[in-house]
Amino acid sequence: MQLGLQALALLGFEIAYFDHDFEIAEKTGHAGSDAKTTLAIERFLAAAQEEQFRRQYFYQVSLTTIQAIACQQPL
Repeated sequence: MQLGLQALALLGFEIAYFDHDFEIAEKTGHAGSDAKTTLAIERFLAAAQEEQFRRQYFYQVSLTTIQAIACQQPL
């Protein structure tokens, strides 16, 4: 989530956190299209894709399979 909020800030949004809620507002006159903004967006998208992969993986793989794999690998 932190990467997404950073990307939004670089795109010209103001992010505030009040009482367990986020408030996001667009700053006027901001055009965030530099390399730093592009990198922030790419990092956010990569993190979102990783999260989606993990959710899908743990949804499809049974707990028994995960436990069996964990028992095979020494710590």
